[in-house]
Amino acid sequence: MKINSLKKGQVIKGLEVIDYTFQGQGIVKYDGVAIFVKYVTLGDKIDVKITKVEKSYAYALNIKDNHDQVECKYFKECGGCQVMHLNYNQQCEFKEKHIKNLISKSKLNIQANPIVKSDEPLRYRNKVMMPFTTKDNKIKVGFFKERTHTVIPIEHCLLQTDEVTQIANYVCELMNEVGETVYQEDLKTGNLRHLYIRNGYNVENIMFCFVLNGDKLKNQKEIVKALTSKFKNINAVVINENKRRTNAVLGFRNINLYNVNTFTEIIGGKKYIVEPNAFFQVNTNQCEKLYQTLVDNLNLTQDDNVLDAYCGCGSISLFISDLVKSVTGVEISPQAINSANKNMKMNGITNTKFICKDINKEITNVGKLKYSTLIVDPPRAGLSREFINLINESTIQKLGYVSCNPDTLLRDLAILSKCYNIDSLTPVDMFSQTYHVEVVVTLTKIK
Repeated sequence: MKINSLKKGQVIKGLEVIDYTFQGQGIVKYDGVAIFVKYVTLGDKIDVKITKVEKSYAYALNIKDNHDQVECKYFKECGGCQVMHLNYNQQCEFKEKHIKNLISKSKLNIQANPIVKSDEPLRYRNKVMMPFTTKDNKIKVGFFKERTHTVIPIEHCLLQTDEVTQIANYVCELMNEVGETVYQEDLKTGNLRHLYIRNGYNVENIMFCFVLNGDKLKNQKEIVKALTSKFKNINAVVINENKRRTNAVLGFRNINLYNVNTFTEIIGGKKYIVEPNAFFQVNTNQCEKLYQTLVDNLNLTQDDNVLDAYCGCGSISLFISDLVKSVTGVEISPQAINSANKNMKMNGITNTKFICKDINKEITNVGKLKYSTLIVDPPRAGLSREFINLINESTIQKLGYVSCNPDTLLRDLAILSKCYNIDSLTPVDMFSQTYHVEVVVTLTKIK
């Protein structure tokens, strides 16, 4: 059968789900043509209705949806979760299979370890960023519909704590009472852009941040008093000013309205203070498992001098500091480095230092300085080719790579494998209910 014989609206019955896409959509085939279907499980027998036909594949809806039992009522509208229709074991199997498929395509000789599962697949996020919107002339918060700028109002999210949900709903009440305005992207008018909350799991504290198209709120003092009186765990209220015409959520200026402008957490016995713009893993409990997986496979010793690239607020650097001779963290964000230095001093750590630089501009130092070990936790784009080449040319003996994007990870490993053995690869489920997966890889220099 040729793809052009498939038509929009066509109904095809009795197809079996044989695989998943990397985003968790089911794959069925009809006369050799791949058809992608949301909200189905491997092995399901389904009837589909074609919704879109591309050059070599098509999209379809499952006519008889067998997954209406999903607890979240926003699941099919909101773009936050993609695989909540799968039970937790099925989610982990899907992620393991995705990693194995990528390894197979890369032709690298790697045996992936079993995924590190989460003990709490729901209500695990310590960070929430929700855009403000209006519905029925009322201010609300929500999440973007998948691949759109349309905000779906949300009153309860299963990935965040009940207390955070209560705070979000109460803020909307306050904003409606004082007559605040919501930022409109097309007109570039209005004040409220995003609600941003960080909540501690091992330390009871909450940092609340209004992201505004300005530097103040209506009835600002009364709002802060109402919030902090009702929710005793709020220890910070901050305005983040973002007047930029950008999709980036946060601006560069933070205005402290109450107490401190940070959030505090404990991971692996180390205490961390995090400023609004600093990167910090969103899943506290799994973060400790992630770092411990890195430590368990990297074989760190008291002779190791470690370079921690993309160090953020120093979470990995300080986590491993007791195990090594020294750690140097490099990060481009001044707020993150400020947090890292505070964290180092607060924990009484003396063998660690932090440098505010772009690691891609400082890569020549990797070869000059006597580092035995390099740890990288880059953005989704992965490592630059220049940086990888310098690593390959360096005297660094051990490399730990923490990745939030398996595709760029495997791309980078293909080049690194010219000079390094890939010793271990372990997926970690940091983002349950979504298709995202973190991966920890350790490598050693080929002798």
